[in-house]
Amino acid sequence: MSLLRQLICILLLGACGHAVAQEAKIPDDKQAAIIKLMEITGSDQMGMMFADMFINQSAKAMQLAYPDIPARAIDVIADEVNKVVGEELQTGELQRSLMPIYHRHFTLEEINALIAFYESPVGQKSIRVMPQLTQESTLVGQSWAQALSGKLQLRLSQRFQQEGLLPSAQKPAQ
Repeated sequence: MSLLRQLICILLLGACGHAVAQEAKIPDDKQAAIIKLMEITGSDQMGMMFADMFINQSAKAMQLAYPDIPARAIDVIADEVNKVVGEELQTGELQRSLMPIYHRHFTLEEINALIAFYESPVGQKSIRVMPQLTQESTLVGQSWAQALSGKLQLRLSQRFQQEGLLPSAQKPAQ
């Protein structure tokens, strides 16, 4: 086994051991509350969101690399990704991996308050509209950033020239 492979294995085993050690510290009542919160909010469905993103990115990459690729090949990608992700989600590994994150950021009382909120009508609406809200907000943020990019490039260029930070802006030696 190469040194690089050995190092990667050691790092992965160490990370897994750290995650298991963190998981072991979570009290049962807090674990149950975290699971309930993840189920209510749909956080436990991150795997399927990943699958959708992976399918879309893979399909685009395949179509760019192979413009004549049959549509069936894209269907196969979607089918296999969904199968693999579905199988992995059944193991509960993603949920177990997310649990320490919730544990670090929220107390049991805060998790219970979040559960109460998300079980309320406003919380349920929040869960329903949040994906669309996030998508639309991301588009607005991207447009805003694009609108600023020209101004930012001009300002940075001017500042770099003022401070002599660009090779083309530096004065020749005398």
